[in-house]
Amino acid sequence: MAHRILLADPNKTVRLAAQMVFAKSADIILMTALNSFEALDKMHRLQPTLTLMDSQLAHQLRRNLKKPPCPVVILEKPFTSLSLVDQVRQALLRLLPQSQQQSSTPEAREKNI
Repeated sequence: MAHRILLADPNKTVRLAAQMVFAKSADIILMTALNSFEALDKMHRLQPTLTLMDSQLAHQLRRNLKKPPCPVVILEKPFTSLSLVDQVRQALLRLLPQSQQQSSTPEAREKNI
């Protein structure tokens, strides 16, 4: 099952880099947003598993909302391809029930290839 990840960041380069990182991923569908308003709209319409947000956008969102429609994780910058993938995987592991975590391990994914 593919996880829908929304990345909200005002920096076009950050959004493009993240899209390149996850372009060939079979288990991550990356969607992007430019600002907190677009992110909130996409959270409601597209129902991502989680949203990675620039810290300023996350602050704007939390100021206007008591509870976002999906989990929000602050995007750690600067990032490398590996650190971005790791950040998403760690966030997903915190969100998934224990039974789904076992099938999301690298060993389990290798068996499904």
